Amino acid sequence: MKKLLYALAAMALFVASCTKSSDSVSVTSILKTGRWKIKSATISVRLPNKLRDTTLDYFNYIPSCHVDDYLRFDSLLRGYVYGASTKCNFGEPDSTGFVWKLYNNEQNMDIYNGFYLIDSLWNYFDPPQLDTISVSPLVLDTVWPMKFNAYRSNTLNIYNGRVVNPTTTGFELFFAHKAVYADTTGGNQNHPIYRDDSLRYHIYFESL
Repeated sequence: MKKLLYALAAMALFVASCTKSSDSVSVTSILKTGRWKIKSATISVRLPNKLRDTTLDYFNYIPSCHVDDYLRFDSLLRGYVYGASTKCNFGEPDSTGFVWKLYNNEQNMDIYNGFYLIDSLWNYFDPPQLDTISVSPLVLDTVWPMKFNAYRSNTLNIYNGRVVNPTTTGFELFFAHKAVYADTTGGNQNHPIYRDDSLRYHIYFESL
């Protein structure tokens, strides 16, 4: 009887271990499963003078020719961004390669040569305007209107991105990007300050 109980217990442990290993799929394996396209994305822009950050819809700043781009994570840490059916120009290659790696228990990602993976923003200030705070007595305040334009980023790499909620149908990627910090103090509207975290991206990729 004891031998039978030991055998049943050993079999139960074996089945449990097999079930656990089959349910545990690595993030690397998930990323390699298919083609990934941006479904939605936002950019948070740091604002000066302790103001709240401004969150922008990333799709408003992506050139229309890049909206249908998708990427694949291949073996040997290589990956490619494909231009799909819409090309920005006739000389554009069908794909652009990049190098990627996961670390910190597959929670973080670096992407090297990610030039065609993202488009960035250029935030700038228009000439100052006077805003009336009070009429009697008359009090005026200087206002610096801030605007955002899309531009092709010259930063090739993405460092310390966070991979969140990876499944076979989609995953989220958070990362910061160097850009002009929106600071109007001390003449910085004419001599901009660059910060590594001026732009913070939240991109949701879905599987095609």
